[in-house]
Amino acid sequence: MRPRIRTRFFGHAVIVAVAMFAYIPCGITASDDVTQATAPAQPSPDQAATEPVPVQPSPDQVTTEPVPVQSSPDQVTTEPVPVQPSPDQAAAEPASTPPPATAEVAHKVILLPVEFTVYERSAGGGREAVPDWTEAARANISASAAAVLQSRAHLELVPMPDLTPDETKVLHEHVGLVRLIVMQGNFFPGGPWQARKADYDRGLGPGLQFLAEKTGAEYAVLLDGAQYKQSGGSVLSQLALAALGVGTGGGGTYLSGSLLDLARGEVSWFNAQTGMEILGMTGSDIRNSGEAQSVLRKLFEPYPTIPALAP
Repeated sequence: MRPRIRTRFFGHAVIVAVAMFAYIPCGITASDDVTQATAPAQPSPDQAATEPVPVQPSPDQVTTEPVPVQSSPDQVTTEPVPVQPSPDQAAAEPASTPPPATAEVAHKVILLPVEFTVYERSAGGGREAVPDWTEAARANISASAAAVLQSRAHLELVPMPDLTPDETKVLHEHVGLVRLIVMQGNFFPGGPWQARKADYDRGLGPGLQFLAEKTGAEYAVLLDGAQYKQSGGSVLSQLALAALGVGTGGGGTYLSGSLLDLARGEVSWFNAQTGMEILGMTGSDIRNSGEAQSVLRKLFEPYPTIPALAP
């Protein structure tokens, strides 16, 4: 009976072994199967070698990449640089000279006969023209006009032509009109004048064009005015009244200058200068040549601006 039991037990053992061998794949153990179920598969060394990886350039490849080219010391010295002359060259080469300034073209003008009179004021307040003083004052104005007009206003004087009696009459008529225009501009500078000065009419008409035809001048200059010189009696009277607290006027000088456009027939510029005389003393005595020139300089100083029409 015992040999048969052993044979059966051995047969069952063989069957169980064959079954287990058939269930477990070749080369994989039970522990390997658990590992596969709980962790991702790791690539084999051969598979890892075949995976793409970033290619690191070789030292040769790195050196072949373009890089900024640094110039050599020789190349740097070949760049153009400003050449500094040596002291000998600087001394030998002539210094550059600036181009000559363009001289301003002077306009030709004629000086009309000076309309200026010197009066003497008496103790009673009356006035009387003094021919000698008037002649001296007119001579000083005429002598100073050429230099002052050339330096201040760039105007070149040309000689006054001879006039016929009819032309002289026309000139005097226009001188009277110029006086009215200049007086209106110089003596009404207040608020109403400032509001109306844009409509200020300085027209003369074409009556003086014959002066341009005779001389070739573009403009004519009129110097017009008067001087009131105190007499000795007037000075004493002023002192006596001042002691009583009464102020009285003394003397003074008024000189106007106007530039007449002969082609357009208008007063293109004008100005005036005034000076007071107190107790016989003044700084604008036209009978004195130096003071006459000083007054004319001040008169034409603002040219070509017209002070009475300035903003």
